[in-house]
Amino acid sequence: MSFRVTAKAERGEAAGVPPSEIDDLFESYGGFEFEYGLYRVHSKSNSRNWIPKIRSAFPAESEGITPFGQDWQGNQFAWRGGTKPAVLLFQIASGEAFEIADSLEVAHEDEFVDHAQEALNIGLWREWRSNGGGNPSADICVGYRIPLFLGGKDRLDNIEMSNLDVYWEITRQLRNQTHGLPPGTKISSISLS
Repeated sequence: MSFRVTAKAERGEAAGVPPSEIDDLFESYGGFEFEYGLYRVHSKSNSRNWIPKIRSAFPAESEGITPFGQDWQGNQFAWRGGTKPAVLLFQIASGEAFEIADSLEVAHEDEFVDHAQEALNIGLWREWRSNGGGNPSADICVGYRIPLFLGGKDRLDNIEMSNLDVYWEITRQLRNQTHGLPPGTKISSISLS
């Protein structure tokens, strides 16, 4: 990676050789933050916590995933192994999931570096930071006031710091209730639980 480590979690001694690429990522970088919250790698326990949240928002796209990281806007990155391995980006505000790479190495060394605009929305990140925006911590994101799937704009005046779990839950409920509606459909009511 070409981003600086700006925070890392404490951990104990490594126990043996990790059996897989995803385990190696967690062992080497679990709990690390890069560029003041632009991107962070989950710990193994935090990864497990994200599985039901992602499945609830993206049931069709999340089969067999292992969440491994998140960006500053709370979007989640996950590894899907098996016969069609891929790194997936779950963008909660757009309500879309994307395959961005076929390996963790390609995601970290190519997509996050050479395609940082598409993978991390780095242009808006830089605008956010240059206008005094704070560093999101592991439980905070810079989310959209109006989600993109409801017509919100990908602009500085439409983002704010939010609790990550609350942001995901509210946005998930909005997405699930409006998914499949034609563009421009008037929404008379939304029920949040």
